[in-house]
Amino acid sequence: MFRDLEQETWRDIIRSLEKLVNIYEIGNNIVSLFTISLCRLLALKNILDDRGLILEIGPGSGHFTKKLLGRSRNVICLEPSPFLANLLLEKFREGLDIILGVAERIPMRNESIATIVCTFSFRDFFNKKTFLKEAYRCLEPGGYLIIVDTHGGSGVIKRIFIHYIDLIGRILSKILRSQKNLLSGLNKSILEMHDPLIYLYLGLKAGFRKGFLRKFLFNAAFILILQK
Repeated sequence: MFRDLEQETWRDIIRSLEKLVNIYEIGNNIVSLFTISLCRLLALKNILDDRGLILEIGPGSGHFTKKLLGRSRNVICLEPSPFLANLLLEKFREGLDIILGVAERIPMRNESIATIVCTFSFRDFFNKKTFLKEAYRCLEPGGYLIIVDTHGGSGVIKRIFIHYIDLIGRILSKILRSQKNLLSGLNKSILEMHDPLIYLYLGLKAGFRKGFLRKFLFNAAFILILQK
Protein backbone atom coordinates (compact mmCIF):
# COMPACT_ATOMS: atom_id res chain seq x y z
CA MET A 1 0.00 0.00 0.00
CA PHE A 2 1.35 3.46 -0.95
CA ARG A 3 1.99 5.43 2.23
CA ASP A 4 2.09 9.23 2.40
CA LEU A 5 1.81 12.14 4.82
CA GLU A 6 -1.09 12.36 7.22
CA GLN A 7 -3.02 15.59 6.77
CA GLU A 8 -2.35 16.66 10.39
CA THR A 9 1.39 16.38 9.73
CA TRP A 10 0.85 18.47 6.59
CA ARG A 11 -0.98 21.14 8.64
CA ASP A 12 1.85 21.09 11.19
CA ILE A 13 4.37 21.73 8.41
CA ILE A 14 2.34 24.69 7.11
CA ARG A 15 2.14 26.21 10.61
CA SER A 16 5.90 25.77 11.07
CA LEU A 17 6.64 27.43 7.71
CA GLU A 18 4.55 30.43 8.74
CA LYS A 19 6.57 30.78 11.97
CA LEU A 20 9.88 30.38 10.14
CA VAL A 21 9.10 32.82 7.35
CA ASN A 22 11.54 35.51 8.54
CA ILE A 23 14.45 33.06 8.48
CA TYR A 24 13.01 30.79 5.79
CA GLU A 25 15.97 31.07 3.42
CA ILE A 26 18.54 30.64 6.19
CA GLY A 27 16.78 27.45 7.27
CA ASN A 28 16.62 26.17 3.69
CA ASN A 29 20.35 26.75 3.22
CA ILE A 30 21.23 24.93 6.44
CA VAL A 31 18.92 21.98 5.75
CA SER A 32 20.24 21.63 2.18
CA LEU A 33 23.88 21.91 3.35
CA PHE A 34 24.06 25.21 1.46
CA THR A 35 23.31 23.61 -1.92
CA ILE A 36 19.86 25.16 -2.35
CA SER A 37 21.05 27.73 -4.90
CA LEU A 38 22.55 24.95 -7.01
CA CYS A 39 19.35 22.91 -6.67
CA ARG A 40 17.23 25.83 -7.84
CA LEU A 41 19.62 26.45 -10.72
CA LEU A 42 19.10 22.84 -11.82
CA ALA A 43 15.35 23.48 -11.91
CA LEU A 44 15.67 26.85 -13.62
CA LYS A 45 17.93 25.62 -16.42
CA ASN A 46 15.22 23.17 -17.48
CA ILE A 47 12.59 25.91 -17.91
CA LEU A 48 12.61 27.31 -21.45
CA ASP A 49 12.17 31.06 -21.92
CA ASP A 50 9.68 30.79 -24.75
CA ARG A 51 7.27 28.33 -23.11
CA GLY A 52 3.83 29.32 -21.86
CA LEU A 53 2.32 29.46 -18.40
CA ILE A 54 4.51 28.40 -15.45
CA LEU A 55 2.87 27.18 -12.25
CA GLU A 56 5.00 27.12 -9.10
CA ILE A 57 3.52 25.01 -6.30
CA GLY A 58 4.54 25.84 -2.73
CA PRO A 59 6.48 29.08 -3.31
CA GLY A 60 7.11 29.66 0.40
CA SER A 61 8.76 33.05 0.89
CA GLY A 62 9.22 33.56 -2.85
CA HIS A 63 12.98 33.25 -3.37
CA PHE A 64 12.64 30.89 -6.35
CA THR A 65 9.55 32.80 -7.51
CA LYS A 66 11.76 35.86 -8.03
CA LYS A 67 14.07 33.81 -10.26
CA LEU A 68 11.10 32.49 -12.24
CA LEU A 69 9.82 36.02 -12.81
CA GLY A 70 13.27 36.90 -14.13
CA ARG A 71 12.81 34.16 -16.72
CA SER A 72 9.14 34.72 -17.58
CA ARG A 73 6.34 37.15 -16.70
CA ASN A 74 3.78 34.39 -17.19
CA VAL A 75 4.03 32.85 -13.69
CA ILE A 76 1.29 31.76 -11.28
CA CYS A 77 1.88 30.47 -7.74
CA LEU A 78 -0.27 27.92 -5.91
CA GLU A 79 0.07 28.34 -2.14
CA PRO A 80 -1.92 26.51 0.57
CA SER A 81 -1.21 29.06 3.32
CA PRO A 82 -3.22 32.33 3.28
CA PHE A 83 -0.55 33.87 5.51
CA LEU A 84 2.29 33.09 3.08
CA ALA A 85 0.14 34.04 0.08
CA ASN A 86 -0.43 37.51 1.57
CA LEU A 87 3.29 37.93 2.17
CA LEU A 88 3.96 37.07 -1.48
CA LEU A 89 1.35 39.60 -2.63
CA GLU A 90 3.04 42.29 -0.55
CA LYS A 91 6.47 41.28 -1.88
CA PHE A 92 5.62 41.17 -5.58
CA ARG A 93 2.65 43.59 -5.66
CA GLU A 94 0.89 43.29 -9.04
CA GLY A 95 3.69 41.35 -10.70
CA LEU A 96 2.43 37.93 -9.63
CA ASP A 97 -0.84 35.99 -9.58
CA ILE A 98 -1.31 33.77 -6.53
CA ILE A 99 -3.96 31.09 -6.10
CA LEU A 100 -4.90 29.58 -2.74
CA GLY A 101 -5.08 25.82 -3.02
CA VAL A 102 -3.35 22.48 -2.64
CA ALA A 103 -1.26 20.42 -5.03
CA GLU A 104 -3.67 17.50 -4.87
CA ARG A 105 -6.44 19.61 -6.37
CA ILE A 106 -4.97 22.13 -8.79
CA PRO A 107 -7.63 24.73 -9.71
CA MET A 108 -6.62 24.97 -13.36
CA ARG A 109 -8.17 23.79 -16.64
CA ASN A 110 -7.03 20.65 -18.43
CA GLU A 111 -3.91 21.13 -20.57
CA SER A 112 -3.54 24.80 -19.60
CA ILE A 113 0.01 24.87 -18.15
CA ALA A 114 3.36 24.59 -19.93
CA THR A 115 5.54 23.92 -16.87
CA ILE A 116 4.84 22.96 -13.25
CA VAL A 117 7.72 23.40 -10.85
CA CYS A 118 8.08 22.35 -7.20
CA THR A 119 11.31 23.20 -5.38
CA PHE A 120 11.46 21.80 -1.86
CA SER A 121 7.69 21.55 -1.54
CA PHE A 122 6.92 18.13 -3.06
CA ARG A 123 7.94 16.31 0.14
CA ASP A 124 5.19 18.21 2.01
CA PHE A 125 2.32 17.16 -0.31
CA PHE A 126 0.02 14.87 1.62
CA ASN A 127 -0.87 12.74 -1.42
CA LYS A 128 1.90 12.71 -3.99
CA LYS A 129 0.28 10.05 -6.14
CA THR A 130 -2.82 12.22 -6.56
CA PHE A 131 -0.66 15.25 -7.28
CA LEU A 132 1.16 13.49 -10.12
CA LYS A 133 -2.18 12.69 -11.73
CA GLU A 134 -3.32 16.30 -11.28
CA ALA A 135 -0.10 17.63 -12.77
CA TYR A 136 -0.55 15.39 -15.80
CA ARG A 137 -4.14 16.61 -16.23
CA CYS A 138 -3.18 20.29 -16.13
CA LEU A 139 -0.09 20.16 -18.32
CA GLU A 140 -0.39 20.78 -22.03
CA PRO A 141 0.98 18.08 -24.37
CA GLY A 142 4.76 18.25 -24.23
CA GLY A 143 4.64 20.14 -20.92
CA TYR A 144 7.08 19.53 -18.08
CA LEU A 145 6.80 18.76 -14.38
CA ILE A 146 10.03 19.66 -12.55
CA ILE A 147 10.56 18.53 -8.95
CA VAL A 148 13.63 19.31 -6.85
CA ASP A 149 13.63 18.05 -3.27
CA THR A 150 15.32 16.15 -0.47
CA HIS A 151 14.36 12.62 0.53
CA GLY A 152 17.15 11.89 2.99
CA GLY A 153 18.78 9.10 1.02
CA SER A 154 18.77 5.66 2.61
CA GLY A 155 20.31 3.72 5.48
CA VAL A 156 23.01 5.50 7.48
CA ILE A 157 22.86 8.64 5.32
CA LYS A 158 19.15 9.06 6.02
CA ARG A 159 19.59 8.55 9.77
CA ILE A 160 22.37 11.15 9.87
CA PHE A 161 20.28 13.55 7.77
CA ILE A 162 17.26 13.18 10.09
CA HIS A 163 19.37 13.78 13.22
CA TYR A 164 20.97 16.80 11.54
CA ILE A 165 17.58 18.36 10.75
CA ASP A 166 16.36 17.61 14.27
CA LEU A 167 19.36 19.48 15.70
CA ILE A 168 18.85 22.46 13.39
CA GLY A 169 15.16 22.49 14.32
CA ARG A 170 15.99 22.63 18.03
CA ILE A 171 18.35 25.55 17.47
CA LEU A 172 15.86 27.49 15.33
CA SER A 173 13.08 26.79 17.82
CA LYS A 174 15.16 28.26 20.64
CA ILE A 175 15.92 31.34 18.55
CA LEU A 176 12.20 31.82 17.86
CA ARG A 177 11.21 30.83 21.42
CA SER A 178 9.06 27.94 20.33
CA GLN A 179 8.46 25.08 22.74
CA LYS A 180 7.99 22.71 19.81
CA ASN A 181 10.71 21.70 17.35
CA LEU A 182 9.70 23.71 14.28
CA LEU A 183 11.30 21.19 11.92
CA SER A 184 9.58 18.12 13.37
CA GLY A 185 7.09 18.18 10.50
CA LEU A 186 9.93 18.37 7.99
CA ASN A 187 11.55 15.35 9.60
CA LYS A 188 8.28 13.43 9.34
CA SER A 189 7.84 14.38 5.70
CA ILE A 190 11.37 13.20 4.85
CA LEU A 191 10.85 9.94 6.75
CA GLU A 192 7.71 9.31 4.68
CA MET A 193 9.46 10.06 1.39
CA HIS A 194 10.05 7.09 -0.88
CA ASP A 195 12.99 6.55 -3.16
CA PRO A 196 12.57 9.03 -6.08
CA LEU A 197 12.51 6.07 -8.47
CA ILE A 198 9.04 5.31 -7.12
CA TYR A 199 7.84 8.81 -8.00
CA LEU A 200 9.33 8.40 -11.47
CA TYR A 201 7.40 5.14 -11.81
CA LEU A 202 4.16 6.72 -10.53
CA GLY A 203 4.58 9.61 -12.94
CA LEU A 204 4.97 7.29 -15.91
CA LYS A 205 2.00 5.29 -14.67
CA ALA A 206 -0.03 8.52 -14.48
CA GLY A 207 0.59 9.02 -18.20
CA PHE A 208 3.83 10.98 -18.57
CA ARG A 209 5.64 9.70 -21.64
CA LYS A 210 9.19 10.09 -20.35
CA GLY A 211 11.14 11.04 -17.27
CA PHE A 212 14.61 11.96 -16.05
CA LEU A 213 15.93 11.43 -12.51
CA ARG A 214 19.21 12.59 -11.02
CA LYS A 215 20.27 12.19 -7.38
CA PHE A 216 22.85 14.36 -5.63
CA LEU A 217 23.98 15.52 -2.15
CA PHE A 218 25.10 11.96 -1.24
CA ASN A 219 21.84 10.70 -2.81
CA ALA A 220 19.84 12.66 -0.19
CA ALA A 221 18.35 15.03 -2.79
CA PHE A 222 17.07 14.69 -6.34
CA ILE A 223 15.71 16.39 -9.44
CA LEU A 224 12.89 14.64 -11.27
CA ILE A 225 11.66 15.86 -14.66
CA LEU A 226 8.58 14.37 -16.27
CA GLN A 227 7.28 15.26 -19.73
CA LYS A 228 3.70 14.78 -20.84
